[in-house]
Amino acid sequence: FAIAAQSLVGAALGGSDAAAARRLAWQVGRWGLWAGIAFAALFAAGWFWIPQAFTSSAAVQHQAHVLWPWFVAMLPAAGVVFALDGVLIGAGDVGFLRTLTIVAAVLFFAPLNVLALVWHWGIGGVWAGLTAFIAVRPRLFGIAYRVLGSANDAEDVLQEAWLRWQGYDRSSVQDSAAFPATTTT
Repeated sequence: FAIAAQSLVGAALGGSDAAAARRLAWQVGRWGLWAGIAFAALFAAGWFWIPQAFTSSAAVQHQAHVLWPWFVAMLPAAGVVFALDGVLIGAGDVGFLRTLTIVAAVLFFAPLNVLALVWHWGIGGVWAGLTAFIAVRPRLFGIAYRVLGSANDAEDVLQEAWLRWQGYDRSSVQDSAAFPATTTT
């Protein structure tokens, strides 16, 4: 859906039809969600058989079963995120996409992966970090966009939130998921 979104949104905006671009963005986002749900159902049903199709190693199959719930749980959000990536690229807003990705990676993916290493969560912890990375991107964009009504202004706010996080004493942060949301608002 992302490639189609790039072309369709780009064409709508090139034709000065912002309303059509918005409609297409919502439509592509819904398609991404439904595709993500369909793939999640398919992969949930294949929990036992899919890893067996790729390896006969019991140890590898066990690790696949550890990460599988995270993998399945993130698919609906991933469908939306990847579709909206195409919308942003089609709108020529790769700067915002970059900032949103950096904020999600620095504030969620990297810390959860460090915790997975320190607390020996294994591959399940790494996938928990990836799931958080996927899930937080639309949340942060939604907060900033709803408050400001503009993707450009939302990008500025997310950059400011990231800069604040870089200079903040993280030992005083009680909820690292709430910090960017609070800073964004």
